[in-house]
Amino acid sequence: MSLSRRVVLLAGLTLLPVVALQAVNEFALRGARETELRASVALQAQQVAAAQERLTEGVRLMLTALSESKDIRNAEPTECTAILRALRTAHPDFEAIGVADRAGNVFCATDRLDTAGPMPPVGDRFYFREAMATGRFTVGTYAVGRRTGVPSFHMAMPYRNPAGETAGVVFVSIALARLAADLDGPQWSLNRVMTVADRNGTILLRLPDGGRFVGKPFPEDIWRETARASAPGTID
Repeated sequence: MSLSRRVVLLAGLTLLPVVALQAVNEFALRGARETELRASVALQAQQVAAAQERLTEGVRLMLTALSESKDIRNAEPTECTAILRALRTAHPDFEAIGVADRAGNVFCATDRLDTAGPMPPVGDRFYFREAMATGRFTVGTYAVGRRTGVPSFHMAMPYRNPAGETAGVVFVSIALARLAADLDGPQWSLNRVMTVADRNGTILLRLPDGGRFVGKPFPEDIWRETARASAPGTID
């Protein structure tokens, strides 16, 4: 007899990916042992969620500062690119940092490849459309870099021109493999699996053995329960 417990963290779903942990034990669990398992899985899920919250808040603060830079607000590509290159050097976990105008055309950017030439437009990306529509910081969904080909997700913040009009979006791309490496550890095994999914139910990372799952849908039965939930809890 086996027991499966999946603890799903939903706090701040619009700003954080969903975190799910599944603990599987191939023996009967009763009473105190089952309570202990639930508490242990819940604690690990909360720790992962807290790590993601720290990452999200750090990026939000950085993008807020960039959105107030006069070189970005005035759409000065040379000065803007110099700022972004310095930031990416200081934060190698960032796959790319860029600034797009209100049409989604990237006029200032740097990425891991740091090759010459313009970046592809981002006007159709969820993070761009959502940030422009809401005027607020946005966490994106699963994406594959059009120039790097790397699975990633984005965070974005709108910026205003000197006239006070929303002029475009400042964004950061974070490689999912780097995020997985930061969260990996001996606590994950075939009996204790950690999965992070975006708001659409697409898997961003899974530990262990994530390569087979990234970019694929979260199991439909679990996702239905997750989408209906309004607070952290367990799904049996």
